[in-house]
Amino acid sequence: MSFELPFKLPTGWQVATVDELVKQKIIAKPLDGNHGGIHPKASDYIESGVPFVMASDLAGGRVDLIDCKFISEEQASGLRKGIAKAGDVLLSHKATIGRTAIVQDSKHDFIMLTPQVTYYRVINSSALSNIYLKAYFDSRFFQSILGLWAGAGSTRAYLGITGQLKLPIILPPIEIQNEISGQVHALNKKVNLNNEINQTLEEMAQAIFKSWFVDFDPVKAKMNGKQPEGMDAATASLFPDKLVESELGLIPEGWEVCLLNQKSEIKYGKNLPKTKLLDEGYPVFGGNGVIGYYSSYLYEDEQVLVSCRGAASGKVLRSLPKSFITNNSLVIDLSNSVLNINYVEPYLKGCNLEEYTSGSAQPQMTVANMAPVQILVPSEDILKSFDEVVKPLKSKIRANERQNLSLAALRDTLLPKLLSGEIELGTSEELVEAI
Repeated sequence: MSFELPFKLPTGWQVATVDELVKQKIIAKPLDGNHGGIHPKASDYIESGVPFVMASDLAGGRVDLIDCKFISEEQASGLRKGIAKAGDVLLSHKATIGRTAIVQDSKHDFIMLTPQVTYYRVINSSALSNIYLKAYFDSRFFQSILGLWAGAGSTRAYLGITGQLKLPIILPPIEIQNEISGQVHALNKKVNLNNEINQTLEEMAQAIFKSWFVDFDPVKAKMNGKQPEGMDAATASLFPDKLVESELGLIPEGWEVCLLNQKSEIKYGKNLPKTKLLDEGYPVFGGNGVIGYYSSYLYEDEQVLVSCRGAASGKVLRSLPKSFITNNSLVIDLSNSVLNINYVEPYLKGCNLEEYTSGSAQPQMTVANMAPVQILVPSEDILKSFDEVVKPLKSKIRANERQNLSLAALRDTLLPKLLSGEIELGTSEELVEAI
């Protein structure tokens, strides 16, 4: 394993391997999660407890501590390694290569990692900034080396701890690191603010969905001779005043239980080799979100997607308008359906589609796996009414997501452009302030 710098480093900048940084006591020895028989299994997962973090949980520079898996504190105490804490830089190194995050402050004292993820812990912050390290991990230079050494593109892509110790780390003087970190932090702050706004908006949309289509509050209110709370009379009149038995239990009278494939077309996205990904253009959705950009798009409108390969198999997500969708996702095409995306997305998220996946070593979701998935179909008028209520919330979420893509693109190209001399620190500060 060897590497060459594609640019000349500024005076005072150095290159050290991970192993050298460990020996200099700048970072602790990197560790990933537990392998072998003590590795937690799907049957060990519980509703809440210690976060058990996979590569698919690294998104937007943070760790998803809400939708990740959880294990008990008792089981976590029996694991020997992979114990990460706030401030650690995470790097995925198996199958899904090159995802990064910094463990954020949370109510959890620590999190547990799977063997897919390594933590890097800075122990000498006067020599290395963890924010800078994360930004460096995101740089094209580092990602290209990581991908090459790990065999990116292969289903067995992997770079273990021994290989990671040989990875090069470019070290500017700490004052330069701190300046870069400050600018990256400013961009991350804007991204995180958008994420917080989106979470609030999403919770509002989910609350309405749950009330109408899970708890059936409007129906129950009418059964008790009451006006549904917070609902105008015209909308309330669309709901029946009776629940009946069905394959899914009690449902509102007149609503149907159908197979999803009877009300939509379920199909794979298109193959797009990673070599064709661009730095700008139309967003390309893989199995866990945007993975790059392309010169054309497949779908004019947003689509409901179901991840179909790897640890994220069964995960439900939503594309952006004018997106290319790869064959790492299934597309739930609603173009000729009475159903709409604002109803189907939260409904499928509540279905635990992971139970429908196949394969043990490499879970996958196929069109055939989706065949038995059922969906509750309300009246067309109720579906339209719900869509009108939540569409403004979803539109604001989509706008924030598009802005976050732009912010992330600037953040992730900031360091490489500084390294190559394409921009200078003063110029990059102006870019950040202009956002």
